[in-house]
Amino acid sequence: MLAPAPPGRDQALAARITAIEPSSGPVGTVVAVHGTGLASATAVRFGAAESRITVATDTLIRTAVPPGATTGPPVATTPAGPATSPDVFTVE
Repeated sequence: MLAPAPPGRDQALAARITAIEPSSGPVGTVVAVHGTGLASATAVRFGAAESRITVATDTLIRTAVPPGATTGPPVATTPAGPATSPDVFTVE
């Protein structure tokens, strides 16, 4: 019988957002989302509006604010679960 994998070895590492820039802008603004474990992100939500990711590395996501976006913390969707920004993005 095989022993189970050590905790966390068989699961995706949780993503973490540490900052966003800029912190405000209109629809179409390109936003840099900084953090860790972001390479596997599939989308970023601004309220209920989902944006398309144009760049995704372990430490950076670039995405544009989508139509219908609302003010609040952006949330990245990842296989390990959502990662919520500690910062609010204000839609102008």
